[in-house]
Amino acid sequence: MGNSKKITAIIFSFDFGTTSQIASYLKDIDIIEKTIVISKNKLDDISISFIRSDYPFSSEVIKKAIDETSNPYLLLINGSKFTVLTKDAINKFISHVVETEGGWIYSDYFEKQNDKLVLHPLIDYKLGSIRDDFDFGKCFLIRTAIAKKCLPELFTNQNKLIYAGLYDLRLAISRHLSVVRISEPLYSVLLTN
Repeated sequence: MGNSKKITAIIFSFDFGTTSQIASYLKDIDIIEKTIVISKNKLDDISISFIRSDYPFSSEVIKKAIDETSNPYLLLINGSKFTVLTKDAINKFISHVVETEGGWIYSDYFEKQNDKLVLHPLIDYKLGSIRDDFDFGKCFLIRTAIAKKCLPELFTNQNKLIYAGLYDLRLAISRHLSVVRISEPLYSVLLTN
């Protein structure tokens, strides 16, 4: 398989155990060429790249993670809950990026609790939306090339803001390419009691 379908997964870590589970699960998906964990605590796994930060969504961290990526796609995962993806799901993300020429792709997902799956539908992104609390789910795919192109124009990068780097990146990408929702669940999020 050529590099055109290889991706880098970035896990924003908020819980060491959950991050370890996600990272371990991603190892079995062969199109994920590199995994980067952004966390206060380093995982013992030497095959995983690590960016230490108390502020995982800071502009500095977002820039560093994007700069460390040479693959055409970035899969960003919010590591606050155990997220289960398959190779087929990732391929659907990639297909939608190609078909729609989108820059930021997200999808509906299932929430799993006590062996019961419940659909968690999201809403469509509207052009010009600036809401900072828009729900993109627990994972989404972006084009690395457009992310790299947007880095110099990020307000947060110029002002070293520590909470809004991902939000700023989404706004910048949306000025160049579309933000697209896949209206089918592509992954599951495990909810704990």
